[in-house]
Amino acid sequence: MPVHNCAPFLAEALDSLLNQRDLTLELIAVNDGSTDDSLAVLRAAARDDSRITIIDQSNQGPAVARNAGLHAARGDWVAFADADDWLAPGALAGWHRHACAQNLDVLIGNGYRFDDDPRVPVGRPLLKRQPWGEVMSGAAWIVRCTEQDEWPHYVWLQFIRRRLIQQHRLRFAAALLHEDILWTLDVALAARRMGFAEPPAYGYRNNPASIVNSPSQASIARRAHSYIHILRALVESSASSRGNPALRRALLRHANVECAYFDQLLRKKLRGGALRREVARSFHETRLWRALWRGAAGMRQYRRLARCYMAVMRFRR
Repeated sequence: MPVHNCAPFLAEALDSLLNQRDLTLELIAVNDGSTDDSLAVLRAAARDDSRITIIDQSNQGPAVARNAGLHAARGDWVAFADADDWLAPGALAGWHRHACAQNLDVLIGNGYRFDDDPRVPVGRPLLKRQPWGEVMSGAAWIVRCTEQDEWPHYVWLQFIRRRLIQQHRLRFAAALLHEDILWTLDVALAARRMGFAEPPAYGYRNNPASIVNSPSQASIARRAHSYIHILRALVESSASSRGNPALRRALLRHANVECAYFDQLLRKKLRGGALRREVARSFHETRLWRALWRGAAGMRQYRRLARCYMAVMRFRR
């Protein structure tokens, strides 16, 4: 669990994790350079519960924090949580039973959003079109998800056999924001057996202080550059999947989905000037257009891609 300036919510998150029953649990909390009372909250909790391991590091972002946690992990299974979220009672034991019963490499759970009270969901469950009850390879899951327009990258809904992480040396890309996208890609491509648990058990807090909601132009530019890296990785992964035409098409189709998020940042969030020009030029220099055009599925994606192309051409000058 990466922790950065979450003191107001941290005790509630810790309680929800430490109150999980019917399984042996180790909780690895990585204090990522917090400047509030988060570390004090962690230390107080660790004095009362020996299952907590604290790693204290300078602020390096959630990817580096999660990698530190993975390095320290010793259990058979790995789950992730954010420090302002909440896990329903019995969630981990339920996921564990499900994963063991189907001999899974990865289980995808379900979750919901909440505002202040984690026991009061806001809206519908996060996932609605997953192959509930089925078991399939990660590659087949990617294809199914892109067909259903629902490929979830929420790391905190993933329950992963640690042996899979070790065998494939899986780690988060440290320099990226939205690093969960490529992590999920790597996990899926490594997994031979994936299963799916429909009950929404993970509560995700609607937090306006999240970095993805930051109005900082530097943060927005960093997000845009991260999407450029992600698009390149998706296209490269597609090119290396020639033996699986359905997977190759699915990855290019999803690259178009992520390209639409980049386009929103470029056109609506970056407010002109040298920073937007530099981002547009960086995208254009990737030479991804041909692959993206080839992967567009339907008129909606073609229109979105054309809009992005015109924006990049305009702003790179």
